[in-house]
Amino acid sequence: MKTPITMSMASDDTATIIFSGDLLEADVSTFRDALAQGKKVIWQFHTTHEHKKLKILLDMRAFTGNYCSEAVELLTDFARENTPFVEKTASFGGSDTVKMVGETVTALAHRNNIRIFDTQEDATTWLETKDNLHT
Repeated sequence: MKTPITMSMASDDTATIIFSGDLLEADVSTFRDALAQGKKVIWQFHTTHEHKKLKILLDMRAFTGNYCSEAVELLTDFARENTPFVEKTASFGGSDTVKMVGETVTALAHRNNIRIFDTQEDATTWLETKDNLHT
């Protein structure tokens, strides 16, 4: 079975999460497991780096935009539960529908440190800029 997300450390303080394929009912169990693994990576970074917060880069280019409501709920919970451990999150790529879902997850998770960009360059630049959560 395919993994709908993969997570890896892109640098000393930034993790990359790549979304691929669909997030339909048949994918929910695998998606839940992948998010649980991602949560462990975030928590482990936080505890082994003197409680430093992690930056996250979301790559949505390979995500189809096909999803079920349970997947959105799981992603919202993931974003909400990781709030204390994440400095900020930048998403890039994906269709207008994918971006709309991203905005919905951001609002439902009550996160003010997530931004959605068209390009990887813009997303990475924002992640690397200090103290700009409101721009």
